[in-house]
Amino acid sequence: MAFSHGAAIRTFASRHGGPTDRRLQNTGAVVLDGSPRSGWAVSGWSGDPLGGAHLADPVAADPTGEPDPV
Repeated sequence: MAFSHGAAIRTFASRHGGPTDRRLQNTGAVVLDGSPRSGWAVSGWSGDPLGGAHLADPVAADPTGEPDPV
């Protein structure tokens, strides 16, 4: 198990078979299968907060480069 910043996870996962058009909310999860030797592949993507929808904050600033809605 590893933990990282969402932007780093999205970047790595999108280069290893993950969706490039789906958001990864804070506390979302990506599951990887493989190894450093054989390589990695995305086998699961949970874009919603693992603690439940009440943790999502749709009005929070997104520092990951999403366009400002204003």
